[in-house]
Amino acid sequence: MQKPDNLPEINISPWEGNYFIRYAIILIFIFQIIAFFSTEFVKLVFALLTLFVGWFMACNLFGRLSTSWRKLHYPLMCRYAAAVGFAKGRIENWENKFNINLIHQCLLQSVFPNVESKQIESLIKNILSQEMERLNSTEYIRNILIRKNSKIRNTDLDNLVSEKTRLAVHPPDEYHSNYIKTRLIIAFLIEKKYGKEEKLDYMYAVLTNEAR
Repeated sequence: MQKPDNLPEINISPWEGNYFIRYAIILIFIFQIIAFFSTEFVKLVFALLTLFVGWFMACNLFGRLSTSWRKLHYPLMCRYAAAVGFAKGRIENWENKFNINLIHQCLLQSVFPNVESKQIESLIKNILSQEMERLNSTEYIRNILIRKNSKIRNTDLDNLVSEKTRLAVHPPDEYHSNYIKTRLIIAFLIEKKYGKEEKLDYMYAVLTNEAR
């Protein structure tokens, strides 16, 4: 198996798949041109439209660039969507067979294109085995939650840990199971690129449903 330490460097742009910014800049440019040749009232209207689009741009940039894990999570989710489309094209009866293993293989193969497919398969099994074992530890989840919410009461923390452990280790359905598996693979990639602390921040976002 390809050892994690021997994997190639992860080179993924945080702008990958972010088409909104491109269109927003074009819109603002068009607004400014129209306003330049218009009356004062029209200029005011387009100034407000520019502020409106600019606000959405700021929210988009904050969501993608405010933390290191976000810089990798969002491009990887775009690649995940592409992998789903690729897998769907290879399966006739897609509704009855969501091949998450093929999707994860496509995802990791896109990150490490020069690593052989058999090594990618082995790497996926190793990642999921190790990360699921960690999630099975209430102490691990407790440490993740308390890092961001140190003032939470012990009783509330115990209840929250119990709930998050149950949902992570025993998801209620296939959708939630695939959700957890995909995030664990992304967490591994975040740790490889940005380190353990950033991975723990990401896992907190996963457990609190903020890593969408």
